[in-house]
Amino acid sequence: MASPAGCRVLFVIDSAAIGGAEHVIWSLLQGLPRSRVEPYLICPSSGPMVERYRRAAAAVATLDGRGCLSPLSIL
Repeated sequence: MASPAGCRVLFVIDSAAIGGAEHVIWSLLQGLPRSRVEPYLICPSSGPMVERYRRAAAAVATLDGRGCLSPLSIL
């Protein structure tokens, strides 16, 4: 089933701290054309960037415990 926006994109980042990679993801989320792309994000549940991510993405899934890049977390 196609997304109303056309394409769904999932971003995964293992930090929600304030730093370079986190700002790059946030900038990408904000800059995507919502008429064509529906962005989703998986990140840790704590950190100052989580609320920014929630405002910029279609949906944010947060994970506790294991890192976001752990195969068990992704499953």
